Amino acid sequence: HITERSLRRPWAEMKLLASHELDALIPPHLSHPVRAETMLSGAHGVSLIMDKLAELVPGGVPTVEFWASADEDLFYPRPLDTAYRTQLGIAPDETVLAYTGNVHASNAHEVRSVYVAVAMLNREGYPARLVRTGRDFVDFLGEQTAWAHQHSIELGFVDREEMPRVLAAADILVQPGSPGPFNDFRFPSKLPEFLAIGRPVVMPATNIGLRMKHREHAYIVKSVDATAVFDAVVELRKDPELRLRMGAEGNRFFRDWLSWPLAGSKLRE
Repeated sequence: HITERSLRRPWAEMKLLASHELDALIPPHLSHPVRAETMLSGAHGVSLIMDKLAELVPGGVPTVEFWASADEDLFYPRPLDTAYRTQLGIAPDETVLAYTGNVHASNAHEVRSVYVAVAMLNREGYPARLVRTGRDFVDFLGEQTAWAHQHSIELGFVDREEMPRVLAAADILVQPGSPGPFNDFRFPSKLPEFLAIGRPVVMPATNIGLRMKHREHAYIVKSVDATAVFDAVVELRKDPELRLRMGAEGNRFFRDWLSWPLAGSKLRE
């Protein structure tokens, strides 16, 4: 039986376990701390979704980094979908934020910060609404959820073909988080879609954010917590030209660096 506590055992202690005991602790969706390294050491090459993952590749094995893209038949610059906003019951003066994705133990605190930011905006006199898609696998809002859902629209699971319309209804897109083990080694799969749709994106200075310019490709801050989201939205509300420019430059970054042909070319080479 695998428990969360067993997976947090010190590595020095786990190394003393017999092979079959260690095997029993590692669930199928996680890399085995011993066998994964053995497998990688025998590879002719390793592809990386982020360059920092090279730290986990045994020495002497060549690597190539390439980034994920988005389906450009679905995700491309779209005008503000005012008809869909009206259908969702959004008032004309509300600033709409969108977050698309499931909530699980690893990102529960991050997603909660977006709800807190929207509550703060409304409390301080900046009408705002969060449009949210995805499933919740943990209780991350607490027993009392009225404060959060008062200003959110919960769409749940949305078919992929409908996702562009959700993003097109937003004024600002948010990728919460901060530098650290969870975010440094990963590539948030929703970011290509965010950038492709042509909206300003608020995101942390980690993973892909380290290759982008603040207030040009995106609104990049060290840690995208509730206060940072609040400050970003207030600034972007007051500067529509900045919103438009960041949306356009973010889309340019997508076209220059996040295309599937570019990823395929790098892998082939």
